[in-house]
Amino acid sequence: MNPADVFEELPHLDGSGRARMVDVGGKLPTHRIAVAEVYVRMKPETLELLRQGALYKGDAISVARIAGIAASKKTADLIPLAHPVPLTHVAVDIDFDDAQNSVRIEARTETTSVTGVELEALVTASTAAMTIYDMAKKYDRAMVIDGLQLLLKSGGQSGNYLRDDQSVEKQRFPRKKTTKKKSSRSSSKAKKLSTKKKSSKTSSKKKASSPTKRKTTTKKKSSSPKTSKKIKKTK
Repeated sequence: MNPADVFEELPHLDGSGRARMVDVGGKLPTHRIAVAEVYVRMKPETLELLRQGALYKGDAISVARIAGIAASKKTADLIPLAHPVPLTHVAVDIDFDDAQNSVRIEARTETTSVTGVELEALVTASTAAMTIYDMAKKYDRAMVIDGLQLLLKSGGQSGNYLRDDQSVEKQRFPRKKTTKKKSSRSSSKAKKLSTKKKSSKTSSKKKASSPTKRKTTTKKKSSSPKTSKKIKKTK
């Protein structure tokens, strides 16, 4: 295959393989939405301080929201071949996940333009996560920023994209299943049934063995007259 043909299939490269910005001048503006998420995992004590707003540097949640929104406007400065996009809406939602000792950050970006805002959503989420790390690193330097991913995208020529985030979350962060409790209950029930069966078998064996004892006692009684006859003969 001719290398020039390969380069033509990659929009960010010209026929010689040199980087370029994609020409989007021929596209029509459409409403575009992108949603990304990321997790910040930490110690339970750090999570509680973050929830109460008791960090030394102040309210990390509010600062992280502002930092994410500010970073979304700088995406084209950070990513060399990204187009400057006129954002019409940016939102940052931060939730606490006590089961995973983590903070979940969701970033939503919107525009009416000729190109998408997926990178803006990813930059917003990651910047908010790094801001939380900066605000709380005094208490927990082992925090982990993980799971940065695009959840959905709508608008544009490529159509819509929706990630099955539930299956992805299960593979990456498996949670304890509630079926284990049911299985333990079922096992205890099975043990009780087995003990009942054993007790019933032993009782049936005892009942079956009782007639043999009666037979042996009858034999002993029948032997008593013979002994009396022997005594008479000796006399």
